[in-house]
Amino acid sequence: MLLQAAVPDYPSSVEEKAYCARDPQGQTEAMCLADRKYERAQKEMAAALVKARRAVLAQRREIARFKRDKDSPTLEGDPVNALEQSQAAWKKSMDADCLVYGLQFATAYMSTIGVTENWNCKANRILDRARFLRTPAD
Repeated sequence: MLLQAAVPDYPSSVEEKAYCARDPQGQTEAMCLADRKYERAQKEMAAALVKARRAVLAQRREIARFKRDKDSPTLEGDPVNALEQSQAAWKKSMDADCLVYGLQFATAYMSTIGVTENWNCKANRILDRARFLRTPAD
């Protein structure tokens, strides 16, 4: 399990488990749970990105105010652009990491478990990123 330690554990919710137990829509229960967790993660990521974008806009104003009032050196740059670049780089990294993680299972067991593990990895990484984006810098 090459990357297993790097993937945080975000268990499926009670509602997700109940939904998949009664209506897996032709999927295995594991794949249904992975889909539900991925959808939950996407919603949390969208909310976290909105919060992060608002924060970086405020940061841009604060940088300009500090520089104007103090006439002091400050870290230059556009926080909004930096967030967008960071998000794009993170997504590429997440996609590549989770593909490698899922392929370990696909080649080892020759079943759909590789796809399920890939989705679980993505959901966990997205939930971790959303938590990071919601956490203010100290």
